[in-house]
Parts: sequence; structure tokens; C-alpha cells
Amino acid sequence: MKKTIFLLSLIANALYSQSITISPSGSDNTLIQKQGDARLSIKGQPGNSLTGKSFLTMDSEPLGIGLANASSSSIEFNNNSVNKYSIKHNSYSSFNSNFQLQSFSWLSFNSGNNEIARIDSDNMTIKKLGIGYPLYTAFPLTFNSAYGDKISLNDKTCTSSIFGSCTSFDENHYGIGYQSNLFQIFSRNIDGDIAFGYGKSSALNENVRFKGNGNVGIGVSNPLEKLHVNGTIRSTDLAGTSLRTVKADANGSLTAEAQTKYLAIPNTSFVKISNDGTAASYFSGLAYLNSGVGSIKCALYLPHNAILTNIRAYYQDNDVTNDLTFYLERTPHSGTSTFITPLTSSSGNNSSIQFLDLSGFPLTINNLTNSYKITVTQKSGTAWSTFMGVSSIVVTYEE
Repeated sequence: MKKTIFLLSLIANALYSQSITISPSGSDNTLIQKQGDARLSIKGQPGNSLTGKSFLTMDSEPLGIGLANASSSSIEFNNNSVNKYSIKHNSYSSFNSNFQLQSFSWLSFNSGNNEIARIDSDNMTIKKLGIGYPLYTAFPLTFNSAYGDKISLNDKTCTSSIFGSCTSFDENHYGIGYQSNLFQIFSRNIDGDIAFGYGKSSALNENVRFKGNGNVGIGVSNPLEKLHVNGTIRSTDLAGTSLRTVKADANGSLTAEAQTKYLAIPNTSFVKISNDGTAASYFSGLAYLNSGVGSIKCALYLPHNAILTNIRAYYQDNDVTNDLTFYLERTPHSGTSTFITPLTSSSGNNSSIQFLDLSGFPLTINNLTNSYKITVTQKSGTAWSTFMGVSSIVVTYEE
């Protein structure tokens, strides 16, 4: 009879929107079910709802929402299959405070229709994660803008305790942080190192080691100096065409100096090439043209890409009226010779050996396209004499 009255009351409430009071009830107006099962089914158009202040109490019993009974201490949502979705308080585990949100496949967290996080059996995927309440989370992982430690790879350690409770800690750690205009990667103490390499932690192929004492090793895991390198060092600023000397200035900056070299050409290297006059002659240590108007020449053999910086000619000119003229001549492998330095002439007369320096330097030697020679002639309109000639030539160049 009571069940019939209860059903009629529900129907009347649906038809006439009348309120219904069900007894027995508690002091807080909640329905008390002392024995047996209670089920409430509401059918109708979308939008039907139950409103009010409601409480549901389970005493170690499950609540099933769906087509099947719940199987554990939980609220389960299911479709009468083993594929269940549940909210649990894991009261039967050793950790009585555990709260579980469980899915048979994966859990998804959405904002509107946009999935922002997903959890499956092995992974948790989050599109963008903000730590410390950053204002804008524009990247996959963002920390707030406060200076200080951001990531710690180990826990702080207890330094003193009383009755088993820690009273002070050492908060130094392996981690990442930042200060004003400063990104920091640091170790726990002076004995801690930082290494860069490839592979994995347990089998790292190490390339660079930063010691806690400030020493840096490249290809060396235990650097003994501020920079310790196992291999060849290259600096673009010190690059050149050949071996050069590296020096440190007063500030400790390294600079490269090209190696200065000298080439001595004796008088016997000069020959007559033009068809005027007779052959070159040698008298009293001097090379000169035996007679007539013309020139004597010597080949200049320098390495490719050498930088020619000076040519010094040692000569004697004891002729009152005639003088000598020196210049550097360049002959393309297929072309006409040209003078590539200004004419430099002797003057006055002196019975001792003098010298003069040719101008027009520095000059880079290109043996791929040219050959070079030094030419000596008398001034136009005059003639050679035994009172003037070439003693030697000294060429200064750098590599």
C-alpha cells in the first residue's frame, strides 16, 4: 500500500507541480532509508532536474550511475560493461586519504571544446603548463617572472634535527634559476660538475665538462686549468695563410703575427735578358751590364699568397753622371710584363756600398697567374759603367 501511495504522489507532482513530503526524515530534512533499496527515476523532456540542498551518504557501499551496479567503494559511470569511469576514495588501500579519478581508457580535461590535458596509463600530456601563476602561458612550460630558483633536481637535505624532526636544511641543489638578465644552471657545491653530451644519463657521451671550481674541459672530464682542451683549437680571428706566431698583449688578449721571413738574392743571380748590349758581368762583387744601354734582372721566388713588405737593394754608384734605377716587374703567365712598383733611383756618387728601399708595398704574391722579377737599369739616356752595380737584394715578406 505504501508503495502505491508513493507512486501516486510522484505522478501527482509531475502533473500538478505540487510539493511532496516523504517520511520518515531526519532533522536536516534528508530522507532516511533504513532497510532495502531505494531507486528514483525521472523521465521527461530535456531540462528536467532535481534542485535543492541534497546529501548522499554511502557507508562503504558503492553508488552506480548507469545501467550496472558499482563494484567498489566509488561512484561509477558505466554502460553495463567493464569499461567504467569512476570517482573513488580508495578506503581499502594502505593510504586511506587517496582520492582517485579513474577511466578505463584515458582522461581528458577540456576548456569548452578545446582539450588542454590528457592522462592515459603511462603519460600525462598538457598543452601549456604555468607554474607559479604566470600572467601569460604562451609556451609549453612557463614559470612566473619572480627571480630565484625555478627547477630543482634534488631535494633539500637536513642539516640538524631534534628528536627525529629536522630543524634546519641545506637548500643548495642541482637546478635552474634566473636573476636580472642572468640565466643560471648550477650544481649543489664546489665538487658538483655540469656536463653536456649526448645519449642518456646512465651512458652519457660527454663533450663538455664544467667543474664546480670553474675549470672547463672540452673533450676532458677532469680539466686541470680554466680551459683544458683535448684536440685542436681554432680561432677565426687568428686565421691566416700559413703558420704564424700567437702572442698575448698586456690585457691577455691573443693576437696572431705573421712570420716575417727574409730572402737574400746574390749578385750572381742577375742576368741580361734584353738583346741590347752584352751579357751581365761581375766585377769587384758587383753585377752590372758590360756595356751599352739595357737592364739586368733576377727572378723573385716567393711562396704563393706571401705578403711582400719590402725590397732593399744594396748597390754601389761611384759614377758622377750615371745612376741606377730599381723596380719590381710582374709578368702574367699569358701577357705583357708591367712595373708594379715606382722607379727608385740612386743619386750622387759614393765608392762604398749603399742601399735603398723600394716602395709600393705590401703586395700579395699570386703565383697562379704571375711570375715576378727584380729589374735594374740605368737611367734613360745614360750608359752602364764599371763604377756602378748591384751587390745584393734582400726581400722581406710574411707568411
